[in-house]
Amino acid sequence: MKYSLTLILLFSSICFGQISSNLSEHLYYPDSGGLEKIIRDRYIRVLTTNNSVNYFLHNGKPTGVQFELVKKFVKALNTELKLSPPLVQFEIVPAPKDQLVPLLLEGRGDLIAADLSNYENIVPEISFSKRLREIKKVLVVNEQYKTGDYFYSNSTIKYSLIKSLQLKPSELKVLSDGLSEQDLLELSSIGQFNAVVVDYYIGKYFSDKYSNLNIYKVQQDKLLPSSWVVRKENQKLLGMIDQFIPSVSVGSFLGNFLDLKYKKSYTTIRFENDQFENKKISPFDNFLKKYGAMYRFDWFFLASLSFQESRFNQKLVSKAAAVGVFQVKESTAREPYVDIFPIRGEKNLENNIHAGVKYLSWIKKSFFDPIKKMREKDRFRFSLAAYNAGPSRVIRAMKLTKKKGLDPNKWFRNVELTMIDMGFLEPVRYVSEINKRYVAYQLLMK
Repeated sequence: MKYSLTLILLFSSICFGQISSNLSEHLYYPDSGGLEKIIRDRYIRVLTTNNSVNYFLHNGKPTGVQFELVKKFVKALNTELKLSPPLVQFEIVPAPKDQLVPLLLEGRGDLIAADLSNYENIVPEISFSKRLREIKKVLVVNEQYKTGDYFYSNSTIKYSLIKSLQLKPSELKVLSDGLSEQDLLELSSIGQFNAVVVDYYIGKYFSDKYSNLNIYKVQQDKLLPSSWVVRKENQKLLGMIDQFIPSVSVGSFLGNFLDLKYKKSYTTIRFENDQFENKKISPFDNFLKKYGAMYRFDWFFLASLSFQESRFNQKLVSKAAAVGVFQVKESTAREPYVDIFPIRGEKNLENNIHAGVKYLSWIKKSFFDPIKKMREKDRFRFSLAAYNAGPSRVIRAMKLTKKKGLDPNKWFRNVELTMIDMGFLEPVRYVSEINKRYVAYQLLMK
């Protein structure tokens, strides 16, 4: 039987909810005003987590459970307050889950829309809304699972949850490679993991989608309420949220979104299982290994890059006249720092790969290797961004990032945010997708 691996490609960045104002003005300067200020300024800043449930991009458009809920809340807010144009708009500010409350208290947002519980976040300076839903976890297993097998999670699991699922703490393996719960389930479907702990809604969808996945155990007790959060002093805003929540709680909008719309909402890239059974990713792995070794790149990394550029298609020619597997322009291939041609056509496949890898190596050595404070993995990420958008744009973004008080030598949640502010969305998505696919290749081929 064949199964496909669907990697959920998330957009790890900031994207505007409904308005196109300057990112720096709202994100980098604290402001702790409440409902009155929201009404006066006609916008609300919403903190949430960037993942393939709460908030992400699909076909270039923002979506996700929390995004849709916020959109409905702002519409209800405008109606309830009987505001005349301009109406209140919103901005989504994604952040790591452990940073949501600190950012809120610093005044970097007005509201947290995420799965937070007052049992886990005991902070006197914040207030929780009415319950949106109860957070329930499940153990999903494949046909190879047997009692005693390791089970995997993409985050630390509390002992109470492990006990509720009747598992042993010693059998838990926490993965820290940036994989989403969807990624874990897809990898389980092709036998990479036999058991994973995920959110109930996600587990239910994927166990329905794949015949060899089943929900084996369901969390029965110590369920945590999921709520929105505001600063303690913003009780008027909290009142508006509590008035809104009954219209979107489980069984109405939220349940319908998760059960229907979510099933079609993620971007997929498929791989057939027999590729990996034969320890093969592309039709030209030998060339990727050869030039990876020559220029000191992991060949899995090069495979992910070439898939992103061309879907392994040497015949592809872009509107910008980039050709082949690595989508190299012939003018670039003839530059002294590359000097490999011809690169067009099936008979020049190896030249195309060599030119692409050599150009990437030149970018890395010329612009990012000399930066001593930059981690090696960030050198790869910056090189990818420059391969896609050009070195000059990336260098300019690094300089602007430093002016904003962020780290110019870190890509994720630092320079990538500046790239968004500059209007360059494509390189941010590009780096994120290649990074996610690279991790999957490593797991599948080990």
